[in-house]
Amino acid sequence: MSRVPLAAIPTGHVPVPDAVASLAGDGHVTPVWRNELGGLTFRVEPAASDGSGPTRYVKWVPAGTPEIDLRAEAGRLAWAGEHVRVPRVLDVGGDPDATWLVTAAIEARSAVDPRWVADPATAAAAVGQGLRVLHDAAPADACPYTWSAEDRAARARAACRRRRRPRALVRRARTAGCRRGVCPDR
Repeated sequence: MSRVPLAAIPTGHVPVPDAVASLAGDGHVTPVWRNELGGLTFRVEPAASDGSGPTRYVKWVPAGTPEIDLRAEAGRLAWAGEHVRVPRVLDVGGDPDATWLVTAAIEARSAVDPRWVADPATAAAAVGQGLRVLHDAAPADACPYTWSAEDRAARARAACRRRRRPRALVRRARTAGCRRGVCPDR
């Protein structure tokens, strides 16, 4: 039985959303990440004509996807950046169709890079090492963010009440959450 990945490097043609094309300008746009909720990440390299400017990454999420809050992610990156090396936020924005987050590129490989997909044990160890560095460097008692099951369930309930998610995603979230003991309906 084959599993659909939660995230992967996109294959085949990936339409570039208008907002991403606008942010990229004349830059070269390459899709580098797709998640199961429809979110995409693009690498934007400077235009070949001048080669100036930094390489950037643009995360793009369709409207109505409350599971991914790129404005909140920008805030978390800013806070974490005071303690460890993270991608620098260059822009965060949105329109009626989507939200986006633009960051400066850092020297690193994606979690879905074929090298890590082929060697998940090493990848998992590297992620664990990175989390250890983060938690050793960042003052946990001063962290303004939470990821408790109770807080996540409350956010899921609030999103369902606002009916921002398509019904199919609500059903899938309820089923998945309830299987893990975090039912958004409770």
